[in-house]
Amino acid sequence: MERTEIAVGDSVKLEIYFSTSTYRGTIVKRPKICVDRDSLCRYIELRTNVVAKPDSTYPLVISPYRLMLMKTDSVDITYIEFHISNRSDTSIFIRPIDYPKDYFELLLPPETVPDSSISGHLTLNGLGLQNSFNKSLTFECDDAVQSRFTIPIVRQILGQGEVNAAINLDPECPE
Repeated sequence: MERTEIAVGDSVKLEIYFSTSTYRGTIVKRPKICVDRDSLCRYIELRTNVVAKPDSTYPLVISPYRLMLMKTDSVDITYIEFHISNRSDTSIFIRPIDYPKDYFELLLPPETVPDSSISGHLTLNGLGLQNSFNKSLTFECDDAVQSRFTIPIVRQILGQGEVNAAINLDPECPE
């Protein structure tokens, strides 16, 4: 949370990390949010479908399904390209709906035609260049169910001693 106190009528942005861990299928989590010291608390429900094989999503497939941007003493990855393939038989318009603009800039074509692929480009800026982070990009499709896709984006800044330990961050993640 950006601030610990806010005025009446003001708002504050909350960031909730929804870790899927090793779960598969439909997952429901209910974080509790307390809005004052007098225990006025509410639960919000977050529901998602965790896909075991990222290349089996429909109508779009994202590759790579997670974007890793590392910085070491010798390498600094500040730009990455990703691809979105349309596996449907109709054109799909896509619209980014949430991503941290103070961490990276996004270039993404607004439409993908059937049986083709588009390229998106992400470039770190501001806070993204200075910090390690776990963020994401969520976009929405104009298909019948308004499908939403989220791409995890990870930035790790490693010192020389940490580089060897980070080489195999996730053995199940084909990059």
